Amino acid sequence: MKKQYVKDLKDGDPVNDYFRIKSKEPPRKYRDKDGLYFSMVLEDRTGSIQCRFWGGPDAGLVNGITASLGAGDAVGVAGGRVSTYQGKRQLQVSEGHGTLSKAEQCDEDELATGVEREIPNMRKRLDAVVGEVGDPHVRGLLESLFGDEEFAAAYARAPASKGYHHGYPGGLLEHSLSMAATAKAVAAQHAPHLDEDLLVAGCLLHDIGKMDSYDPRAPTGNTAGGILLGHIPMGAATVLAAIGRIEGFPEALKLKMLHMVLSHHGSLEKGSPVEPAFPEAVALHKIDDCDAQVKHSVHAKEEAGATAAEGADAVYVSRFGYVYLG
Repeated sequence: MKKQYVKDLKDGDPVNDYFRIKSKEPPRKYRDKDGLYFSMVLEDRTGSIQCRFWGGPDAGLVNGITASLGAGDAVGVAGGRVSTYQGKRQLQVSEGHGTLSKAEQCDEDELATGVEREIPNMRKRLDAVVGEVGDPHVRGLLESLFGDEEFAAAYARAPASKGYHHGYPGGLLEHSLSMAATAKAVAAQHAPHLDEDLLVAGCLLHDIGKMDSYDPRAPTGNTAGGILLGHIPMGAATVLAAIGRIEGFPEALKLKMLHMVLSHHGSLEKGSPVEPAFPEAVALHKIDDCDAQVKHSVHAKEEAGATAAEGADAVYVSRFGYVYLG
């Protein structure tokens, strides 16, 4: 039975409980002595906290611990202690004084985030968005993918990133639905110059390559395909294969759908093999970037607020900078 929750942890508290690994970094060497340490972000249903394991000079021991734990795993912490560093809480575990080990028995409801609890409702919203698409070819493409229960379930559980934004189970679905809602508003604002069905489909399909390119247990967080190809080409290949199974799918529409997936990062420098070449593709790129950046800043403020020392009005968050809490 879980007794300690992230939101209640205070400076100096001993920690002996289980949490889930939200993200994990590879081991690093100490700056001024022999030994390795590694960082993780641990979470439960109440929030998240950075955890650092300080190992000794036995590299095999530290590497063995990191190899046994992966993002998404439940981890048992024994002998940990909360401290405050640069205005935020951290969970410290030191070799010889504390341990980290995979938790075999735990209550998943205690670890599920708010977004995970909303996955069933978000799937219903996804079905509704698909059902509102008027173009029969675009709707047929979406139904061919999301009508497949195995595909839809995997899509609903996938993260949208490895940590920058929506980096948790259900994140890809949340991100895509948020984008689709924005797309409808943008299409209405620019009517009749934007094809709403095409833009909404781009929002739902732009990142589907992440379903096959991420592996939270791998040292890099990526599959071999993710490393060698990247999520954008992998997503385009999935869309192309789905279109190939639909008889009579228009060639021009096929090229537009593929282009939107391939160009959604906006430039070659940011990973897109082509740049947006028509208004819906431009809109998709901007909507994607807006949703990701806003969510990133929201995550940073939530993290800062959850880890802030009493009375702090700003906290430094490594992936963002100083965050004002007012």
